[in-house]
Amino acid sequence: MSIKEAERLSVMRQVDKKILTLFEAGKELELSLRQTKRVRKRYLEQGEQGLISLKRGKESNRKICQEFRDKAIRLIKTKYSDFGPTLASEKLASLNGMKVSAETLKNG
Repeated sequence: MSIKEAERLSVMRQVDKKILTLFEAGKELELSLRQTKRVRKRYLEQGEQGLISLKRGKESNRKICQEFRDKAIRLIKTKYSDFGPTLASEKLASLNGMKVSAETLKNG
């Protein structure tokens, strides 16, 4: 459980004990009243597990295909080995028709 999720748990327990209202809990968590109600509903239905992010452990929807990434890196190593990531990205786009961000090339 992350620090943020542990904080949500603490605040939801205070709401259980009627120390805080949902409105006050939302202010403390920096959420709207509507979002606080959603969080509270999941907490009541699923307990502590309901406060844990559903996105944890899932692959990004924006992640590029590993095969495409490997092909781009292979091209850079063979043709553009002396280029920096920004220039290599531009050359891949103009000469090879491969749109790859400079960040992807930095991390690859």
